[in-house]
Amino acid sequence: MVLGAGGKGLLTPAKAEAAARAGKRLEVGSINITKVLPGAKTEIKDGVLYVNAAELTTLLEQDPRLGRADVDFANPGDNTRVVRVLNIYEPRARTGERKGQFPFPAALGPGTNAGQGSIVALKGAAVVLCNPSNLFPMTQLWGARPRTLQGPNDPGGDSSIHAFQMNGPDEGVCSAAKLACVTLSLYPPKEYKFKRLDVKEHPIADRETWAAAIELAGMRAAAYLGRAGEDLKPDKVEVFELPAGVGFAKGMENLPKIAYISSLAHGNGPLPRDHFTNTTPPVLYGGSNTGLLAAIIHPNEYIDGVVLRPHDHHYDTAYGMQNDPFLMELYRRHGKDLCFVGVVLTQHHLDAGAINTANQMAVNMVVDTLGADGAFVYKTGGGAPHAHVAQMCKMLEKAGVKAVYLRSGTVPLYTNPDPKFGIINLGESPRKVMPAVEKVIGFDKGKYPNPPKGEIRPMLFHPTINRGGEKYVVVPKSLPIDDPYKGIPPMTNVPTEKTGAERAVAMMLDKIAGKSWKPEVIVDGAFPTVKVAPAIKDITKARIAFVTGGGLVKIGEEPFTHSGAVDGRWIKYNLAGINALNPDEWEIHHSGYTPDWIKEDPHRLHPLPEIRQMQKEGKFGFVSPYLYSWSSLVGTMVGCRKVAEGILPFLKADRIDAVITDAT
Repeated sequence: MVLGAGGKGLLTPAKAEAAARAGKRLEVGSINITKVLPGAKTEIKDGVLYVNAAELTTLLEQDPRLGRADVDFANPGDNTRVVRVLNIYEPRARTGERKGQFPFPAALGPGTNAGQGSIVALKGAAVVLCNPSNLFPMTQLWGARPRTLQGPNDPGGDSSIHAFQMNGPDEGVCSAAKLACVTLSLYPPKEYKFKRLDVKEHPIADRETWAAAIELAGMRAAAYLGRAGEDLKPDKVEVFELPAGVGFAKGMENLPKIAYISSLAHGNGPLPRDHFTNTTPPVLYGGSNTGLLAAIIHPNEYIDGVVLRPHDHHYDTAYGMQNDPFLMELYRRHGKDLCFVGVVLTQHHLDAGAINTANQMAVNMVVDTLGADGAFVYKTGGGAPHAHVAQMCKMLEKAGVKAVYLRSGTVPLYTNPDPKFGIINLGESPRKVMPAVEKVIGFDKGKYPNPPKGEIRPMLFHPTINRGGEKYVVVPKSLPIDDPYKGIPPMTNVPTEKTGAERAVAMMLDKIAGKSWKPEVIVDGAFPTVKVAPAIKDITKARIAFVTGGGLVKIGEEPFTHSGAVDGRWIKYNLAGINALNPDEWEIHHSGYTPDWIKEDPHRLHPLPEIRQMQKEGKFGFVSPYLYSWSSLVGTMVGCRKVAEGILPFLKADRIDAVITDAT
């Protein structure tokens, strides 16, 4: 099987099985790259990676699902902004006996003997995947954010979401700006609209297929660049090795045994398929992560790339998972002051039963199979999954295993109101104004031949590109109920002496040793107790009102801010005499869920025709003609209270008995 830029086939199943029984040894040779430049030949000279852009473009455009691939370059310090970023990959190549094999086993499936052998990594270089056509689920989602966050010079709507600036005021936060970047701006074969159910009309007629095409393009490009270093002597070689079975703990019986639980986002789609020819983007060993509950994998497999972030999740990157600082720190200290016992991979589900099952399975693996004394739980992004991880941490503590929760950003208040487990604060993307630039990469060149280069206030590409490898925390560390920010702007990062990974291990060892420790996110005070209103005995006589937190607004309305519940803004709409919501008149200002279905049919959020029918049938005593709308994303106690206090007088004036609302 020839993959990517070319190479040898996979190991036979018999050889792979024999190697696995002996444990895994992975040698990672590093070649330091300081700059990327165009060149007549793709090669490395004196730390500079020269790239034949035409050759790379030809390779990528062999995929019929791609119409055009534009290759560009951005180096640290350049007066350049990169926008519409989807993913970032570290260039790698197989060496030794496996030279020529495709270096991303997440796209291949089992039988690749991942985590074994040797690879070369171009350290300091990166392939940055951009989506200028805006044809991608997550880009569509973030495109729902109000343009006021990006500034008036950004007609692309979401073009500065997930942006970074090579010379920007990033406070040392945006790891991507420190890398020598080969950027890929990928376009479909022609203009088209996605058909969710009909994939025959066009080779990439659905979003899953498009996502698979561009994610594979990023991997192919990284493999192509990595081959420039496959015959060179590495600047450094690191060996990652854990024997099979109980052998890894020999001589370390008195050291605390530490496990690492890495939690993915929600499942990413249909069942596994052939990702080089079909539709589903790869996540885990060539397949989808949908349905995954919990599984033990060797740490070397993780480093070697058997798992990549789900394509619809915006926080993690392939680069961050290839260079996971927590795995590196645990390996570095293995046999010294701890015994690293392995990795449990799990994910967050939408079904309560699956959530509980996945959590219990992960905990059982840590307790009963790995025999750990402590476990780190890594989680990035999402809303409800915060609570899922908190539940897992509490289950670990109850089972006698010390837990430390590794989290980027300001952890919501409900995550840790009375912490017995620890939280490490890994920082967040600051919303700072970026100055004007000379060059912008990532815009659709057809639509924007002269892309805007003025000031913007974007969300920098998330720091989890380095998953806790940076030396900062996000303030405030304390989130009191009555004043969650204490006058400090949210998402402001403060430098620290140690990385998140180093601080996490120190906290864990202190917990296990019974020493004093303190979580990096603390809730000051208890949650207020709310008296539950009495039940309505006869709903047919009740006066009902509807409130949506889904960010539903009329087109042209002043948008909600990204964190709608922080500023307490809400809108009141009079729907008297209206029996249906025209999709041409309504849109969503919310980035906590994909808004496409609501844009297509607003009744999926507010079922007005059904409400009117129930009125006729007398199932309600009275329905308020007013719809109250707000954006419930990233709500603080203060912001939510402001919304409630603003709406409440109107509900009282209408003598409303009950409110039907939604949770988004």
